[in-house]
Amino acid sequence: MLRDAAIDGLLILGVVTVALSCIGVLVMRTPLQRLHYLGPLSMVAPMLIAGAVAAGRNSYHGAAAKAIFIALLIVAFAPVLSHQMARMADARREPS
Repeated sequence: MLRDAAIDGLLILGVVTVALSCIGVLVMRTPLQRLHYLGPLSMVAPMLIAGAVAAGRNSYHGAAAKAIFIALLIVAFAPVLSHQMARMADARREPS
């Protein structure tokens, strides 16, 4: 009962984080402003959802480990991707 509530809470927080990030991306005007709203989407939401999967899959440890591993990969490589997108957007903005 308590575990189900924790799983539901983690999933709801993950979905709300994704929804608010998407709204922020839609509202912002420049690409660099939009990149700031991708941070929670790529850093917070994967961990919340992986936590929900791990809490719900305690009988099969492989799924929990895979979910956490994928979330860690997303968290590790999302800043690199955001940095490269910011550099590309900045290069397009500056006339050479």
